[in-house]
Parts: sequence; C-alpha cells; structure tokens
Amino acid sequence: MSKKKSTKKAAAKAAPKAPAKSGTMTKRDLINAVAESVAASGSNVTKTQITAIITELFGAIKSEISDSGKYTQPRFGTFEIRERSAREGRSPQDPTKKIKIPASKTVGLKVSKILKDSLNN
Repeated sequence: MSKKKSTKKAAAKAAPKAPAKSGTMTKRDLINAVAESVAASGSNVTKTQITAIITELFGAIKSEISDSGKYTQPRFGTFEIRERSAREGRSPQDPTKKIKIPASKTVGLKVSKILKDSLNN
C-alpha cells in the first residue's frame, strides 16, 4: 500500500500546477502556454529556455520604456510613462488629517483598436 502512496505523491509532484484560481495569468502560466504552443508546432525548446526568453523580452520592454518613455506593440497597444502631479490626500490611518502626496511616474497602457475589437466580438 505504501507503493501506491509514493507513486501518487511522485505523480502529484511531476504534474504541472493549475493556473491561478483568480483567473489572472502568472508568469508560470505564460511559460506553460508558450511551451505547449511550441511543442505543438514540433519545436523542441525547453521551459528553461522559454523562461529566459520571456525574462529578456520583458527586460527589453522595460528598458525601452525607461529610455524613450514609450513602447508600442502593434495589434496590442502602447505602454507609456505618465506623470502624476503632486496632490493633497487623506491619511489612511486618520482620515481627518491631510497629507501631501508627491509627484510620481507610472506606466499606462493604451490598448489598440484591434485588441479592443477582438474582445468585443
């Protein structure tokens, strides 16, 4: 009986983890999806190689946004730096107190019309 338990444990460890329950795709989910697609096309690329490619891809996008302030991916959208001006807000600990929120930068995404239309069909 212990053999059955150990094989079940080994099978559970070898099985890929299920996607996040929240419906949000994680990096692991992305890697698994790319690996399945690549395997289906007949190519032989390892998950380690796919992980390295995805890491480099997002690093290059981040670098481009930092350098030029903008990155455009056709048929998907444009990532760009957006400036937030300084403003006055309320303290989360004590809503009666006003606090100064400093100016900051953030990254915004303007979705392409093609992507919007594909979501609405």
